Amino acid sequence: MKNEPKFEMFRRTFSSRISLAAAIKNALTPSPQAVDQLREAWSTFEQAIAALAKGDVEDQYRAYGVASGLFLSLAE
Repeated sequence: MKNEPKFEMFRRTFSSRISLAAAIKNALTPSPQAVDQLREAWSTFEQAIAALAKGDVEDQYRAYGVASGLFLSLAE
C-alpha cells in the first residue's frame, strides 16, 4: 500500500511553487533583489518538496525544483 501524502503538505508545496514561479518572472528583470527573492523562493520550495513521498506527482514537483534551481544558477 502506498503512503498517501497529507493535504497540508501538498498545499504548502503548491503555495511555495506559486511563489517560485513569481520569483522566476521577477528574476528576468536585472535587479539584485529579484535574484535574492528567487533564491529564497527556491530554497523554500526545496524544503517543502523534501517532505513529500515518492510518486508521479511528487516527481513532477521535484523536476520543477531542479529546473528552477538551474534557472537560479543562470540568474546569479
